[in-house]
Amino acid sequence: SVALSCRSDSSSTGYNPTNTTSKWRGGVFAYQGTALSARINVYGTSTDWLISNPIDLGATPGLYRLRFDGSLNEYNSTTPSTTLQTFKVEVIVSTNGGLTWDPTNIVRTYTGTTIPRLNEIIYLTNYSGVVKFAFRVQSTSASPGHDIHLYIDNFVVEELPSCLEASNVTTSNI
Repeated sequence: SVALSCRSDSSSTGYNPTNTTSKWRGGVFAYQGTALSARINVYGTSTDWLISNPIDLGATPGLYRLRFDGSLNEYNSTTPSTTLQTFKVEVIVSTNGGLTWDPTNIVRTYTGTTIPRLNEIIYLTNYSGVVKFAFRVQSTSASPGHDIHLYIDNFVVEELPSCLEASNVTTSNI
């Protein structure tokens, strides 16, 4: 896995994080077990970033994927939250070591009810060289009222396996 560093951009809603403070902290994933994960208390109107260290994807695009677990819970609770309310979470790639973050490099966006619990895989089809990844959490309203915890854990950038895992497997007539 790759260590993540914390960054914040609470002074603007743009794509250039400038502050080195953040609401991201360590916390037990979804208040279950004892292993720590990245956690943010999502409230207010700030834009907060969780940014990876540089990761070398090699010279050939499309040989890697990003995997992580996510959870959205009610504030200080094991109860899954059913909605992001007025918040948006983006997974974005910087192709120049974090100097800039271009919205065209957003590889996944979560809004509404798309996070309660997930084991995410994002194929990095168009990326090579040294990159950074970020989770960008932003309010889409001037007066968000919901208070939730978002967790990110098991962040891994890995080569594509030679045989992909089966998904959506069903059985019948057994």
